[in-house]
Amino acid sequence: MKITYDLKSLMKSEFVYDIDPDAVNPDISDANFLSLQRKRAETKLIKTKIVYKMDQGHKLSANEHKYLQQWVKTLEEDESYTIDNHRDTML
Repeated sequence: MKITYDLKSLMKSEFVYDIDPDAVNPDISDANFLSLQRKRAETKLIKTKIVYKMDQGHKLSANEHKYLQQWVKTLEEDESYTIDNHRDTML
């Protein structure tokens, strides 16, 4: 089966640099790519829950509080994280 598609029509932006570079990286296997994406999704879910609870004034669980402290510490101390790659903190 051959599938044809217009990549730009599948993206949120018309600019090619908006594609996750790992998605088109020939050096990363499909299994490794999926594992990385799963870790990113889980991390995003945890961070989103923490931010939501803080915004709504709900108390964080002990584990969420520990996670938040480590997240903030990592962002403050590790200069390798920038606005471009901060999503990968706490993977």
